[in-house]
Amino acid sequence: MKTLIKFLKVTLVGGLLVVLPVWVSLLLLLKAIKGALAMLLPIAKLLPETVVHEKIVALGLLLAICFLVGLLTRTRPGKRIGDWLG
Repeated sequence: MKTLIKFLKVTLVGGLLVVLPVWVSLLLLLKAIKGALAMLLPIAKLLPETVVHEKIVALGLLLAICFLVGLLTRTRPGKRIGDWLG
């Protein structure tokens, strides 16, 4: 019986050590994306009235900014800045 209880306790704690960091990371990522979209939404609203989906445009702007930053990090000055920060 003690072996079963120990097995259950170790398995539960091990599962929590995997699931909780993933859950917290996802929550933080979703909050960061929501904040970034809130900042980009006013820019997206400046588009003509024919564009009806401002949130999709804001998401596209966010993806474009991420792509440009990723592109910048591949250059020599970007790598120097990354090395300096890291």
